[in-house]
Amino acid sequence: MEGSSEEDTSDITYWGHALTPHKDPKHCRIGFANINGLGLYSTNYKNCEFYSFITHYDFDIFGMAETNVNWQAVPFPDHLHERSRSWWPLYQVSYSYLRQDPVLRRVRHQYGGTAVWTCISMVHRVASSGNNVYGRWAWTRLRGKHNRWLCVVAAYYPCFSQEPNSVYQQQLRNFPPSKPDPRQSFITDLHQELTSWIAEGDALLVM
Repeated sequence: MEGSSEEDTSDITYWGHALTPHKDPKHCRIGFANINGLGLYSTNYKNCEFYSFITHYDFDIFGMAETNVNWQAVPFPDHLHERSRSWWPLYQVSYSYLRQDPVLRRVRHQYGGTAVWTCISMVHRVASSGNNVYGRWAWTRLRGKHNRWLCVVAAYYPCFSQEPNSVYQQQLRNFPPSKPDPRQSFITDLHQELTSWIAEGDALLVM
């Protein structure tokens, strides 16, 4: 994971090396952003900006939180796979959103959601991918040299909110009675899933 871009102004504090457009071809560059909504349509300006940013800085894997789209409610051309199709000749994307909420089932805008893109040179290393049924995280497992494994997880930890359609309230009304606190359930459930990956010998990167 690398720091901010070289265009950043001097009053921005960042960690790690400045992000430059070109990287060592032997390196795998991984990034993450909370995009605060990818847009409900494939023509939204954020789609172009996202593609341009990843391409300019040569990212191999990129995670995202708060896509804010109910993917089952948008027309087929606006689905995430269809948006990505024209970006790279070869890619893989895993994504999550809360699918079964009866309140938002037909509403395009839905707070929350995550995604992990794997692009071009790293796609052949993808062994499996998946997501959490409540839209809390998406993951991609990659197989490296000497049978080493890396699991990249993009997750979104909900903030407490009383807004009816916030991520917190979505999960609260859809969780079983055994999960009365979405924030604590996030920690408990993600820890359980991470433990299972570690048991399989994976190195983990959680964003």
